Amino acid sequence: MAWNENLDVFFSGLDRATATFQLADNQTRDIVGYFDRAFYDAAVGENILDTTQPRFTCKLSDLAGVAREMEVTINSETFYVVAIHPEGTGLATVMLGFVE
Repeated sequence: MAWNENLDVFFSGLDRATATFQLADNQTRDIVGYFDRAFYDAAVGENILDTTQPRFTCKLSDLAGVAREMEVTINSETFYVVAIHPEGTGLATVMLGFVE
């Protein structure tokens, strides 16, 4: 059964954000979604690091042409794409890394 839900309604809230992705052909694409910095404890050997994992949730279909290591700007901050995790519902979570 195909998923025929209009996903645009999920991205009409006041807390939505626009992410500008720098594509491989020097074009940019603005994608609307939700940005957050989930808190987690990362274990490195015996050490525990308190950190955040920035991520952007949007429609999977909007991410055509977006790949790992591409730059993305959200709220005047620049990140790079670490991974794209499809959620199986037509949405995807883009895991982001900090540009140093």
